[in-house]
Amino acid sequence: MKLREKEEIVRTGYDRIAEKYQTIRHTFDNKKELGEFASLLPTRAKVLDVGCGAGIPVAKFLVECDSMSLESTSQRTCSNLHARTFQRLDSF
Repeated sequence: MKLREKEEIVRTGYDRIAEKYQTIRHTFDNKKELGEFASLLPTRAKVLDVGCGAGIPVAKFLVECDSMSLESTSQRTCSNLHARTFQRLDSF
């Protein structure tokens, strides 16, 4: 199997579960860790968020940063969040 075929399997699979995952994402409480990470960043830090998905809750902690988000799936992503640059990846 070629790499592009494998990438498409991952992308398609995630697209299928993305909406359901987002509805239960809040059950994975990592606010403490995100807060600790954010506290270590300087003001207007440059942050690369790879695999941002919907961008919640991570985007809430990076809103003060100069951040770029990369996502390979076609789901609705963090591209609609303010003060963030978004780019869809064509490959992993």
